[in-house]
Amino acid sequence: MIYQILFISDLHFGNQKLKGKDLYNELKENFLNYYEDIVLENNSLEEPLRLMVILGGDIFDNKINYNDDDAKYVLKFIDDIVEISQLNKHKFLPIIRVIQGTLSHDLIQLSTFTYLEQRENLNFRVITTAQEEIIDDDFNVLYLPEEYMEDQTSYYKDLFNKKYSAIFGHGTFDFTEFPNSTIESEKPLKNAPVYNSILLSNLSKTFIFFGHIHIADEKDNIYYAGSFSRWHYGEEAPKGFLVGILDSEDNEYEVHRIENDLAPSYPTVKLSDYFDSETIDIEELTNIIKQIKQDKKNVRIINDTVLNLAESKMIQENFKFDDDIKIVNKHKQVLEDEDRDPTFDFILKKEFSVSETIKRFVKIKRNLDLDINLIEEAITQDV
Repeated sequence: MIYQILFISDLHFGNQKLKGKDLYNELKENFLNYYEDIVLENNSLEEPLRLMVILGGDIFDNKINYNDDDAKYVLKFIDDIVEISQLNKHKFLPIIRVIQGTLSHDLIQLSTFTYLEQRENLNFRVITTAQEEIIDDDFNVLYLPEEYMEDQTSYYKDLFNKKYSAIFGHGTFDFTEFPNSTIESEKPLKNAPVYNSILLSNLSKTFIFFGHIHIADEKDNIYYAGSFSRWHYGEEAPKGFLVGILDSEDNEYEVHRIENDLAPSYPTVKLSDYFDSETIDIEELTNIIKQIKQDKKNVRIINDTVLNLAESKMIQENFKFDDDIKIVNKHKQVLEDEDRDPTFDFILKKEFSVSETIKRFVKIKRNLDLDINLIEEAITQDV
């Protein structure tokens, strides 16, 4: 059997920077229409594909009041998926799975959709705990929603001892742990598990699709879809969703990224790119910023000029009520103690041995107390 799987994640309905109506329109144009075309095309095939739609977590950004427009549009999005699925004319119903995302985003709001699990002629489920689903004799799936546990090894031991046709989830892999902490639109929860990419890669016969990291990424057979849209800086890479096609008999597969070309732009520019002189006065700088604002929407401006701290603060004050512009001071005169997080000063100042530095760093970042003897043994052994 050939399976065609659409995986979309990190929609974040309810976030303040992207209205629900605008997000829905992006989804309608670039995801829902794509899905409908696939269903209708599949109806014309003598040997149809088995279709799956996976929502990979963080449908919501925060708790939504169901009198708000965001609630209306997220419900409309789910209803549209259901309606399109029911255009199917083959005996194999499209499989729709909604995976729990980060607790601080989805909360318990996915329960809103569980009523659809009882609807006739609809294969719909909400996934809130790690589990295997056997869809056919030669096709089994592992779902890994974001959960929080004391002992990750013990919790997953019964699931991580076999092979799966494909794996779908939401969370952090070891190769994305540090980039995840720098992405403006997503901050990790301390108790969330960090998956071993080598281990999970070997558990899947084909691909692994995950949500949570908002910048599309991949390693070996592990693919992050990235957020469907854009509402923060530092995420200039294309947005969209994943399409995977696999043969459950021989485990051959291919993966495609479908771009959301309607995602808003959040460009970043440097002031130094707009003038040649090493010195510049505030009035001239203000005029340059106003011109940049006319040319670009939602722009972040890096103030890397030679202005002193007081002058740089003045520039920020001039535009602080402007929602379409963000000014960040990034030059030596500005990077004073009040603008710097001193948490990791002990690394820069080399106050401790390498082993003790690692121990303190891990304690702060992961809240783990490592045995310093084991650290010393690890860093001194032959590579």
